[in-house]
Amino acid sequence: MQTMKQTLSQGMTGKVIIIGILGILLLLPTSMTESLLLERQERQQQLRTEVSQQWGEQLLLKAAYLRIPYLIHNTDSDGIRRHDSQQRFLYVLPEYLEIDGHLASEVRHKSLYTVPLYQARLSVKGHFQRPDMATFGLAKAEVQWHRASFGIGLSQLKGLQAVEPLILGGKTYSLAAGLPSLKMASQGLSAPVKLSAQWQELPFATALTINATERIEFVPMAQNTKLSLAADWPDPGFTGAFLPQQQHITEEGFSASWQVLGVNRNIPQVLTRNDTFIHDDSHFGVSLIIMADVYQQVDRLIKYMALFIVFTFAALFCSEVLSGTVIHPVQYLLVGLAIVLFYVLLLSLAEHLGFFMAYVLAATVVTVQISLYARSLCQYRSLSYWVAVLLVLLYSYFYLLLQMQDYALLAGAAGLLLLLVAVMYVTRHVDWYNTSAGSFMPSM
Repeated sequence: MQTMKQTLSQGMTGKVIIIGILGILLLLPTSMTESLLLERQERQQQLRTEVSQQWGEQLLLKAAYLRIPYLIHNTDSDGIRRHDSQQRFLYVLPEYLEIDGHLASEVRHKSLYTVPLYQARLSVKGHFQRPDMATFGLAKAEVQWHRASFGIGLSQLKGLQAVEPLILGGKTYSLAAGLPSLKMASQGLSAPVKLSAQWQELPFATALTINATERIEFVPMAQNTKLSLAADWPDPGFTGAFLPQQQHITEEGFSASWQVLGVNRNIPQVLTRNDTFIHDDSHFGVSLIIMADVYQQVDRLIKYMALFIVFTFAALFCSEVLSGTVIHPVQYLLVGLAIVLFYVLLLSLAEHLGFFMAYVLAATVVTVQISLYARSLCQYRSLSYWVAVLLVLLYSYFYLLLQMQDYALLAGAAGLLLLLVAVMYVTRHVDWYNTSAGSFMPSM
């Protein structure tokens, strides 16, 4: 029993092994911290959903299309036309589509959380090209041009604030909620239109004002789709299948423009009853990103918890070696628990104060706590000051690491290398074979 006690308290090899085991065990609370973080993120998403349901959800625009009915007359075996017929529909997409949009953004607060909202003013114009009915085997079909309808698909209607009249082929129509068919979209705006049997090119124009949340996306419905967007939001995130060809981002906002050709999308120009309108791999747009999202930053910091435990334990171990003081494994464990609680404290403060102030306060509390504890453990109080300085440097280093995107891995590897160099330097004169307490003090 006495031999085991000496090994645990004085044996350098045993001490290193025990410290390593403690470091691994302290990673177990990481999953608990991540679960807490996930719970707060789910709460944030729940409140965002509540706000979006009242203001207007994310927007997906499918503009525009024509729904054209035609009749197929049945014939008997002798080719004589019978009185019964079947009504079917063609869905014609635009030859050219141009959308010009402006987003007026704002941030709403719900409890502790923020939700990015916007009001979109969208000007939609373009033209349709008359389809060749013979191409679809419908040369003998009776096309009912006078019973056509114009449609615009929208992912939500609650946010609509204004809808300007549709100008189609020089005639004015009123757009109303509801679609005559769910083939192109589950909801949207439509209007019955009367087309001339001789039409070849059909221009159209309308405009919408709609409230929505966080994201706006578009389906490239035309053979040539052009989109221009401008907003007073400084942090856009471009999403979907196509990136903008031109973009300009400043602190006051952004502007971007896209052009998508028909060959870039897997959508037929004319859809028959056997065609399915699939656009999941074609839509594109922009999200309004909150760059200072505390949960994303805390989540990134949690991934560095192992590094922080290693750095802090290395600092204590070096203090132990230099001072000749034996630090018990339980005392290492208490220091490790203080590091784990740093993340919980950071998360709770960040929801109220923002990430930067929460990080400063949480790091200050934990640094003072560990430094005072180290001062009571070491025979030489000056070494506890070095522990405090090292902790300040560590917290500063990890904060800078969070601000890096492309060089985070490189900076992390460099930090580990410098740590190893520092440990090798300060322990270069230690007699690791002598396990007596006095041998912990290196020869100078």
